[in-house]
Amino acid sequence: MLPRAMTPRACEVLVLGGGPAGAAAARLLATWGHDVILVDREPPRPSLAESIPPSVLPLLQVVGAAGAIEAADFVRATGNTVWWGGRARQMEPFPGNRTGYQVLRSAFDELLRDEAVSAGVRLWRPATALGAVHAGEGQLTRIADADGEHEVASRWVVDATGRSGILARRQRQSVASELRTVALAAAWDRPDGWPLPDETHTLVESAEWGWGWSVPSSMTRRYMTVMLNPSSTPVDGQAGMTARYLELLMGLPALGALTDGAQRAGEVFACDATPYVAGDPAGDSWLAVGDAASFIDPLSSFGIKKALASAWLGAVVAHTCLTKPGNASAALQLFRERERAYVDAAAAALRDLSSDAGHLAGFWGARQTLETEETPDHLVTRLRNDPEVLAAFTELRARPSSRFLRAPGVGVTMRGVVRGNLVVSEPHLELPGAEGPVRYLRNIDLLTLLEVAPQADDAGAMYTTYVGVAGPADLPDFLGALSVLVARGVLRIA
Repeated sequence: MLPRAMTPRACEVLVLGGGPAGAAAARLLATWGHDVILVDREPPRPSLAESIPPSVLPLLQVVGAAGAIEAADFVRATGNTVWWGGRARQMEPFPGNRTGYQVLRSAFDELLRDEAVSAGVRLWRPATALGAVHAGEGQLTRIADADGEHEVASRWVVDATGRSGILARRQRQSVASELRTVALAAAWDRPDGWPLPDETHTLVESAEWGWGWSVPSSMTRRYMTVMLNPSSTPVDGQAGMTARYLELLMGLPALGALTDGAQRAGEVFACDATPYVAGDPAGDSWLAVGDAASFIDPLSSFGIKKALASAWLGAVVAHTCLTKPGNASAALQLFRERERAYVDAAAAALRDLSSDAGHLAGFWGARQTLETEETPDHLVTRLRNDPEVLAAFTELRARPSSRFLRAPGVGVTMRGVVRGNLVVSEPHLELPGAEGPVRYLRNIDLLTLLEVAPQADDAGAMYTTYVGVAGPADLPDFLGALSVLVARGVLRIA
């Protein structure tokens, strides 16, 4: 923590916001040799409990916090329990019987900030960022603390101020009123435990007006939340908010029943959970990470995962721009593309879950018609069901041996990719039928596949050669990528 007598005037990287995205980005940049100040204000509202599924654990490892999370006294979660679309209870264990965590966000955020400080980050707290302007080769940011306002010069600013979006907010796109979402939440205690098949699970239940959500922060305390659209389900002041919260929660057959014998701990509080996206999450010597760049609907369960992934890539991009300015354009383009992909993937997941909720209007109607651009996963799904790709796959399996030739005029475009902690420009294939240049399909390097294909007499020998060059790969993914190249005319069977 910075002593009050040491108010800074300059640093290399100024990170605004000490949530998961800001703390993770700050820690990474400090470990890569940058002088980093992390500005954080005191939390403005009560904390919520949130889920960290097993898919987030590799990201925690990457940002250097996995050991601290493992050592913390967080609930180890085994999956979800869901009541959706009027159907009976469904138990959904995490794949491979892996476990995640249920965390109180205030404790989780504090842990990540401590890890950042241990890596050499200077923490300025409590302090609030008021705004920033481009100045010279960096940014001049106004910071307010107990001693007044200060100006801090930095070469780079990472905006991780969440919904406030100190820098990214000016780029924010308007949101349809039908997508407005407010979370009403409170903690509930039950000293003798909860009557559930698995008390570690996240609980989710749909209703016509929205949905309910419950996450444990201990074996005796659960946070119960209802998600609604205030335009169609009005909330009137603090007294009205509590009444509305209890009405909706008690109206949920499964979650409402859990309150029998439980005691509400503290007041009901509200959080704005309306999704939004910045038109451009980056600019001259700044970028926005986590919720500052976009807020994705909590139903997607991408929240903390998106925050940490965005923080990691944002740190890589800032590091690249600071140390390899010739790669800055490719790095910023990659960051914008990945941010758009996060948003589209979450919107697609929300659309699918909304359609599955079984209600055709009201809260769910607008969510069922969300438009998204194609993400890499959607491209893979579409190609997997493409008749030409399926025909190529069938032909490859039927041939005892095949010789492949690379078609003339195959287009290649230079695009950014992450190598270590830098973004570098590498060639990408202009694949017919895809919306942009592609380098990988399900972790298969298409350009490496193009290089090794003419060297083999059959797909088996080609696979062996590919693995020798590119490393381990799943055979089904390899054959799928080969079928795509044949179907799209990039490779021809001689």
